[in-house]
Amino acid sequence: MPRGRVEYYDQERGFGFIDNSPRDSDIFFHVSDFEGNGTLPSSGDKVDFTIAEGKKGVVAKNVRLVR
Repeated sequence: MPRGRVEYYDQERGFGFIDNSPRDSDIFFHVSDFEGNGTLPSSGDKVDFTIAEGKKGVVAKNVRLVR
């Protein structure tokens, strides 16, 4: 399972991007793919996730905070 850091998260719009270095680009995720038990991610949070193919390219699924 890849691990990354939330680069950006927009709580109003419900999406964000995960910095998955050393990959070339950040990975998009939607709040519906976040498994946070009522907590929402913030920029800088470390997360585990799986990679899937979305309608517009690679996306993160099953995003979970790393404690």
